Amino acid sequence: MQVYHADKSKTGINPAPGGKNQGRASLFARQFDQMLERSAYGQSAKARQPIHIGTITRDQPTVSHLLADHEGYGSECWEIIHSGQNHNKPYTRIPAGTEIFLDPQTREITWQGDHVPGHDSSSRPGAGFAAYQAYGSGDASGSNLPGAQRRVIEDAIDLAAQRHNMPRDLIAGVIRAESDFNPDAVSAAGARGLMQLMPETARELGVENSFDIRENIDAGTRYLKKMLQLFGDNLEKALSAYNAGPGAVQRFNGRVPYNETRQYVARVMSFLQ
Repeated sequence: MQVYHADKSKTGINPAPGGKNQGRASLFARQFDQMLERSAYGQSAKARQPIHIGTITRDQPTVSHLLADHEGYGSECWEIIHSGQNHNKPYTRIPAGTEIFLDPQTREITWQGDHVPGHDSSSRPGAGFAAYQAYGSGDASGSNLPGAQRRVIEDAIDLAAQRHNMPRDLIAGVIRAESDFNPDAVSAAGARGLMQLMPETARELGVENSFDIRENIDAGTRYLKKMLQLFGDNLEKALSAYNAGPGAVQRFNGRVPYNETRQYVARVMSFLQ
């Protein structure tokens, strides 16, 4: 069993600009970019082009008007408007000339153009047309994830690593293995988001929205650290507990026999090479 110790000097956590850890920060950035590029979510992002729903005009002054008249999504207007990612957005008093878009996968509504009163389009990952402009083109890293979303994920990993004294590459590796960097991932068992939090675990960790990138990564990192502390900083046991639950690790004396768990641990460990 490989033993893990959360040592800042060995993990490059919170490198000071221009300091001795700057090289490690650059290395992590390259490794993170490679993880994103190779993930299924990163590869499929090219196909997720925004659908232009229409333009706000005097005749069609609200998003509801545009959706209701749209040939492809008119029948889903009510469901889309009232879905979790959309119900808190302002759909009236939007300036004329504002372009309205719909993410075909998540059904999230976004807009481009003048500022919409009461809403900051940069306040959450994926909101605003600027996030969609990176689809298919990638940013300087070559990642196919939306540029804004990629930055939010990387920033959230950095923040969680610093806040909880955890290695960034470990957090990124767990995300890759759990959700393949898909913030909207939902497993057959009901686990949600980037670090695949089960609803009961999310409640215990005080999570309000498991699909929120920052909240999910912070909570997942806290839970992973809890597993490390529970199993004496033994990384393989902690990862087994993250996947199969701490009870299974204790029941099988640290050697969980499930093939899924063994493959999961090996996969995460391979990302740390």
